[in-house]
Amino acid sequence: MNKKIGMIIVITALCSVAITACSSKESIVQESGLSKAMSVAIAYKKQELEAVPPNHSNEVTLEDITKKEALIKPLTTKTFFEIQSASRTYARALRVARIKNNELKVTYISFTEKSVTEESIELTYTGTLRFGDSKEDKLFLDGTMTLLREDDVWKVNNDIYNSEDILSIIEAQILNGLSESE
Repeated sequence: MNKKIGMIIVITALCSVAITACSSKESIVQESGLSKAMSVAIAYKKQELEAVPPNHSNEVTLEDITKKEALIKPLTTKTFFEIQSASRTYARALRVARIKNNELKVTYISFTEKSVTEESIELTYTGTLRFGDSKEDKLFLDGTMTLLREDDVWKVNNDIYNSEDILSIIEAQILNGLSESE
């Protein structure tokens, strides 16, 4: 009887160790996936929003936009990239850099996991986009980004943030240009 109890205790202990090891391994794999996804998210936001003013003219050229898009494309799903490219989203930072005649730099960005599965990760984020040295020369970013795993690589599939703040800088310049020409 003592041998049976001893065997049951040993088997229970071994099963417990195996279960703990499996769940730890799954946790490590999930954390590794999350870490990789966050690296892609950071790289994407920097590529999207950082820019220097064009040094060749007073306009943003198609070549400038094409160079920026070439850096962004590998970080996104095909569908998301095509939608953003068609709406000229990736040209916005270049235009603001020209308008402000200053470099745009993401100086702070922090991501928090909202939901994580093996195939998708949703992150919320806050950050700061600077375009000068004074207190007023910055925008605060607040958004939600979704990444999908494609061929074991994380790619941005959606990014919703307060982009209207960036658009307002561009629109103000357009309105100023129109009022000056009247």
